[in-house]
Amino acid sequence: MHLKSFLFFIAVASTHMICRAQSPSVRYFIPIHFNLGATLANFSNSGEPQINQRIGTALSLSTGLMMRVKDRAGVALEGGVNYQDYTFTMRSPIGSTEYTLGKYDFKAAIRPFVIFPLKNNPHSRLALNFTTGLQFHHAASMAEPKGLFFVNANVPNTTTPFITPEIGLVKTGRHMHIDIGVTYMYNFSNVDLLTIQLNSGTSEATATTNLNYLGLVLRFSPEIWRNRTVKPKSIKPERRKESRSKPEIVRSENEPNTTVEAKLKPDRQQVKLDLKNEKLILEVWDNSNIDGDTISVYFNGEPILLSYGLSAQKERLELSLKPGENTLLVEALNEGSISPNTAAFMLRNGRKKYPVNTITSKRQNERIILNYTP
Repeated sequence: MHLKSFLFFIAVASTHMICRAQSPSVRYFIPIHFNLGATLANFSNSGEPQINQRIGTALSLSTGLMMRVKDRAGVALEGGVNYQDYTFTMRSPIGSTEYTLGKYDFKAAIRPFVIFPLKNNPHSRLALNFTTGLQFHHAASMAEPKGLFFVNANVPNTTTPFITPEIGLVKTGRHMHIDIGVTYMYNFSNVDLLTIQLNSGTSEATATTNLNYLGLVLRFSPEIWRNRTVKPKSIKPERRKESRSKPEIVRSENEPNTTVEAKLKPDRQQVKLDLKNEKLILEVWDNSNIDGDTISVYFNGEPILLSYGLSAQKERLELSLKPGENTLLVEALNEGSISPNTAAFMLRNGRKKYPVNTITSKRQNERIILNYTP
């Protein structure tokens, strides 16, 4: 009873979080959740010919409301239906007999999750989900002949708490959240949730199960809304206008990713930051109207993003600073449908965060100076 109360408390708290969240980085989705697994019951038999058990099928379909915060974590409230079947076979002198018994039940669950970036694949991420909730079983019994078998099956009238840990990959598209992973369903029950007895006259078998199974998860979650009502306060680093001219980026057609030539193009302004950590995490996205802005970004003269179309989805890069002065150069390749070209950057250095908003055009770049002191 204490566990049920705890699950109810988590559900209420999570609903409160979803309703009260006001961060612009909160996104809302409708998850369409599908599980496919394999089932086996605890099985014993006696007599001849022998009764055998085959691997059965476990299916689960659910939906609800999901909230994701800063592409790092989130929580979902879901409800759905489960189906499991168990199959038995027996060979006899007059042929082979197969019998399958299926069971339906309903569930309500909460699913918190955490997302971890992958260094070698910026478009896919590792996701850890931990679903917990209640499964509702309605009393049912059956006693009737089925071919060579006489079957006696029983389901108790009970509600059981369950957990479903899950590990897999998530792809976070512009308006879609897609999961694929492996999960294990475990019911907490002091009684068997399904008992099947088979009798052929000369053979007997008993199968009992708590409806646990190992399965695969496929989840499509289209985005329904994104909170943009509150904008984060930016840390305004030291800025100074630079009087000298600086190079415009011109790429060679044969070597677009390696060759950088230059001709004069002035800077709009210069941002200067003093950093203490060698590792720098750079995130870039369009935090204004999505109007087709395209930029290129260079780090110490080397291209790290070329002809990148800005969107609301953040692009994450990891850089290593050299001691002394480092340079991030932002070049506008167009001005989209609404001038000028705007981009939002988040620079993470250790525990410190530096939001920087750039405004560039075809006539001017923006340069960010990073002074790294080991």
